[in-house]
Amino acid sequence: MEDLSKKFFEKVSYKGEAIKEFYNTIWENYLYIRRETRIIKPTISEISIENFLKLIKSTGDYYAVISVIKKLEEFLTEINEEGGDPYLNAALTNLYSLRSFVSSACIFPCYVLVRNVIENIVKSVVYTKLSKGLNAEYLPNIMFFYEQQYGWKKIYSPIDLSKKSIKKIQIIHNELSEKKFYYEKIINLFKQNNFPILGINRNVIEHLPQFLGLKHQRINDSCKLLAELYTACGAIIHGSALPFLSLLEFKFFKYFLEKAVENIIHCWKLLKV
Repeated sequence: MEDLSKKFFEKVSYKGEAIKEFYNTIWENYLYIRRETRIIKPTISEISIENFLKLIKSTGDYYAVISVIKKLEEFLTEINEEGGDPYLNAALTNLYSLRSFVSSACIFPCYVLVRNVIENIVKSVVYTKLSKGLNAEYLPNIMFFYEQQYGWKKIYSPIDLSKKSIKKIQIIHNELSEKKFYYEKIINLFKQNNFPILGINRNVIEHLPQFLGLKHQRINDSCKLLAELYTACGAIIHGSALPFLSLLEFKFFKYFLEKAVENIIHCWKLLKV
C-alpha cells in the first residue's frame, strides 16, 4: 500500500489531474468488493473513526502528517514577524483547520485547505513585491480586505497586474493626503478606481520565478510541482468524499502534503523579496 500511494503521487506530481485516476481506483476497488447494486450508504461513524485513528497512529502515518503540518506552521510563524502579513495569517488559519480535519480522519476537505495555503503564499509574495515597486507598503493588508469584499475582477498574471496597478496606485496616492491611512478610506479608493486583484491558477504559480526575475532550475521545478499539486486540489474538490475510511487515501495524502510543504518552504526562501 505504501508503494502504491507513492506510485500514484508520482503521477500527480507530473500531472495534477491524475489525482482523479487515484480516486477512481479506490472507487473501483470498493465497488468490486461490494458486488452489489444497492444504494451506497456511509459507513463512517464515531467508532469507525476512533478505530481508524488507532490504525494510522500505529502505522505512524498520522504522526507524520501532523508533524509536517506543524513544520509549516512553525516556519510561517517565524517568517511572519509580528503577524503583519495577512496572507500568512490566513495560511496559518487554514493549517489549524487542516490539523483539525486530519485529527478527525477526514481527508477529502484537506485538499481545499492545502489549495488555500498555496494561494495565500503566492499572494503574499506577489503583493509584497508590488508594494515595494509601487511604494505602497500598505498594499498587502489593503488587498487582503479589499478582495474579500470586491474581488470579482481578477487578473491571472502578476506582470499584467503590476502594469495595470501603476497608474491606479498613483491616482490613489494623490487622493491620500493624510500621513495616517485608514483602511476603510483606502479600500473605498481601491473600489472607486476598480483596482484589480490577483487571480491564482497553475500558470501563475508555475511562472512566479519569471515575475521575480529568478532563473534557478530548482526554483522552477519547485514552482512547477506546486502548480501541479494546486491543480490536483482543484480537480477533486467538486467530487464526492469517500463514504468510508481509506488507509490508501491517508497514505497518499501524507506524501501529497509532505511534498507540498517541502516545496512551499523552499519556494518561499528563494521567492520572498
